[in-house]
Amino acid sequence: MPFHLYEYLIMVRQSSIALRALWLLPPFLLGCSRDTGPIVPDQAFTAYVEAFTTGHVSARSTVMVRLSDDQVFRDTANMDLNGIITLDPATEGTVEWMDARTLRFKPAQRLEQERAYTVTVDLGRVIEVADGHERFR
Repeated sequence: MPFHLYEYLIMVRQSSIALRALWLLPPFLLGCSRDTGPIVPDQAFTAYVEAFTTGHVSARSTVMVRLSDDQVFRDTANMDLNGIITLDPATEGTVEWMDARTLRFKPAQRLEQERAYTVTVDLGRVIEVADGHERFR
């Protein structure tokens, strides 16, 4: 049996004031969202990050971050790179160097279609950065 908005509004109208508040709470909460639109990267990170994956991508896509040429790199030869690039919602995957300046995150599973992901890069683990610039979103 489908539930229609019109029937819902009639129930709300016929309820007491206290009940009206309870009836109106679920739609209000459903209307609230933590999605504030696309994240605009801080321009201060252009000194550290030359390019990165952004926008609409394939569900089978990887996420890449290319670091600027003039960076002082930390020794990552024996470092576990996993966790340097993370996605929200949490997504399992592996991080590897594609070349001397490009990190790539390969998801273990397909990314969900029609889903927005926030990517965070722990720059402070791979290059020397100024205070406050350790994590790039």
